[in-house]
Amino acid sequence: MPLRPSKTYARFNVGSYVKEIKQQRDCLATTNQSIENKKRRKLPTSIQIPARTKKRRVQETFQAALEINGGTKENPDPALVGMIEMLRSKCSRDAVVSAVCDKEVLAIISPQHSMAEVVQSMKQWKKTTQIKVGNCSVPALVPYYKPAKFLEEINIGTLHSVEDLCENSDDKINGFYRNLQEYLPRLAEFYLKVYKEDDFDWFGSPFTFKVAIGGDGAPFGKNDQSCAWLVSFLNIGKRFLSSEDNFLIFGANCSENCTAVEKDVSNILSDISYLEKNIFSINGKNVKFEFSELPNDMKMLCFLAGELSNSAKYFSTFAKVSYDDTSKIDFTFGHSEDDKWRPWAYEEWLSVAKQVENLERKLVKSKLVKNTKRNKVTNIE
Repeated sequence: MPLRPSKTYARFNVGSYVKEIKQQRDCLATTNQSIENKKRRKLPTSIQIPARTKKRRVQETFQAALEINGGTKENPDPALVGMIEMLRSKCSRDAVVSAVCDKEVLAIISPQHSMAEVVQSMKQWKKTTQIKVGNCSVPALVPYYKPAKFLEEINIGTLHSVEDLCENSDDKINGFYRNLQEYLPRLAEFYLKVYKEDDFDWFGSPFTFKVAIGGDGAPFGKNDQSCAWLVSFLNIGKRFLSSEDNFLIFGANCSENCTAVEKDVSNILSDISYLEKNIFSINGKNVKFEFSELPNDMKMLCFLAGELSNSAKYFSTFAKVSYDDTSKIDFTFGHSEDDKWRPWAYEEWLSVAKQVENLERKLVKSKLVKNTKRNKVTNIE
């Protein structure tokens, strides 16, 4: 019998059924995830969580980073870059440092431990696997404040203020200097601990330190002038004048011929005399000091010798050489009468110094300009 047109039959709606099932499944997944999150919040990730849980969470985090950043098992670099970028942009520096400080290998670095323990712990830290980004190793994060506390407790000796050298002067100089009598034995003790005994037998002179000391000035700092004096050992360490083995004994914002430097040089001369005359017992060894070189430029040598500046007509500290004949290639240096350039005779040196003093007294009363006075002094015959 045919159906009447007005009769309506209800058909099964497959689309609505699938949609309802999906909604229920998503709701169930959300509920399960919420339950899982509540469980994890009770045991958040930290150093103290069980190893099995930690391993699973690390794997989940890494897998999520791979999917988010487009990495694969064969090419995990995008995931690593993404995690590092996340640390840089989303985490504060204090939080990162705090997390890194929980590492057992870093916890040992503290002022209560000896140098050997600190060095050993740093070696262990270096052996740990470092992250690589684009075939470039990312330096391991080491908190600065813990090694800094240890370094602050190292005894570096006594530093004296340069202002103490200017008690009777109007100069206001910022800087510090060391007492050479105290500092050189301390420096020798350091080298005796670092190097073997065979390294201290220098041409049949065991435990004799060959010292080089010198200073110079430069346009630098607040007052556009500064001065520094350095000391080093020629026969220990690099065995030559190296920047790695130069140690600062004077540093200030002053000219190289100011009152403070004059007094410090006077103290250095006294210290040199004392150090060369005595034998010091350091770490059970009889140590001697010999001052072998004064690596200074000509201007500083003139200042140390109490002479005119090297801008004078006779500029050399060692020989009677003037600007008039300095370009003569046929002149020779020596003691004979045939030598045009001969060493200065000390008596002649004193005579010239006396003439300069007398001339300077006369020029003080004259009305000549400063440059003219200077030319008359530097061009004295």
